[in-house]
Amino acid sequence: MTTDIITTAANNVIVIGMLDTMLVRDRNAARSEGRKMVEVTKKVGRDWGRGGRWEHLKLQVRSPYGGMFALPIEIEPDVLGAALLEAAEAETMLAIEGTLQLVQTFDGRFATDARDMRGRTDRGRPTRELQLRVQCVREPNPEERRASSAVWLEGVIAEPPQVSRHPELPSMQLAGTILRVTYARPADFPGLGATITETVDVNVSIPISHQDAEQLYRQGNVVRVIGQLDCRMEVQGGIAVRAKLEEIDTEWAERKTQLTDKLVELRKAESAYRRTRQRFETAARLFVLAGHVELLAGEPLPLEETYALRREFVRNRRQQQQARRQRTADEQAQRAARAMPRPVVVEPMDDLPIPAMADVGIHPLAGTTKAVRPRRRAADPVDGVAVEANDHAADADGSDRDAADADGSAGVV
Repeated sequence: MTTDIITTAANNVIVIGMLDTMLVRDRNAARSEGRKMVEVTKKVGRDWGRGGRWEHLKLQVRSPYGGMFALPIEIEPDVLGAALLEAAEAETMLAIEGTLQLVQTFDGRFATDARDMRGRTDRGRPTRELQLRVQCVREPNPEERRASSAVWLEGVIAEPPQVSRHPELPSMQLAGTILRVTYARPADFPGLGATITETVDVNVSIPISHQDAEQLYRQGNVVRVIGQLDCRMEVQGGIAVRAKLEEIDTEWAERKTQLTDKLVELRKAESAYRRTRQRFETAARLFVLAGHVELLAGEPLPLEETYALRREFVRNRRQQQQARRQRTADEQAQRAARAMPRPVVVEPMDDLPIPAMADVGIHPLAGTTKAVRPRRRAADPVDGVAVEANDHAADADGSDRDAADADGSAGVV
């Protein structure tokens, strides 16, 4: 008996890309060769904690506005069509189908040796980014070989849009928002009448000149979006990022002072400094560029009315973040106070009162009389010397009595 599960196609992605290479350390290289790097098309390993196997690869995907970007993909070893990757060479065209997931990762470059209030080790800066959960790997058909990607989403607008310019096309203005997608997928066990429900916050952008743009502006609208994947560089923020950048700037200031009279080395050091700083202050982020929007529930909103709504939304979010930070700080202070050992309080001796003693004087006969040995009580045990003296006294008394008896007996006739 089987159960048919009908789910809404609210999160579907197809990516057509070219298999890219990655540089990894050659573990078979001899020590004399140093740290040798080789190019591979796939990385294989296990999770540190759970021990699960994983396979990483990269695809070169075409951007909707031209150019290419690298899309990192994690594939489970038993996914459908994974055998194609065993014999696939670099620059092989592949088609990957799956869904978008919002995954939290930790950037180990910002990790320190410090621990939090609960004693946990610092894993780095936490970030949330979109990843592709692969369901199938196949060869693209002839019509898809010049294609890039296709995305189908259905969800609720979570916040008012933020208008910004395209990082590479300054004449293009994009309105970016968050589309909250909640969908259910059937369990992978055959005949199991269960579904796995998942919620994903997807970054969606649309040109403000698009005819369907106003349908994405109102918070709470339910929409169906069709678009393509794209990638852009975003500036990172936070305490960890600022601390790392300050460390890099401090090191560069000292290095710059040392290379003042060496212009050639100074120019090379400047280039290395800029590249290092850019790697830490910016990061590549995946988003969906909408090309068609269908309004399922709600009303369109003109762009002019979105600016005030966006300011109010940001103000409320900052207040909530500040309240959450204050609540977290208070809880940490309470835990620290409970965990701190109580100090041992010792009262100073100088503050203690000294009682006065009465002068009773000295007896006039003290020191003139001879010490008298105390008389032994009858119940007290006696030593061997006393017992022996008593025995001798008893023997003497007995001999006297014998002599008296002899005299008496001699006088009687």
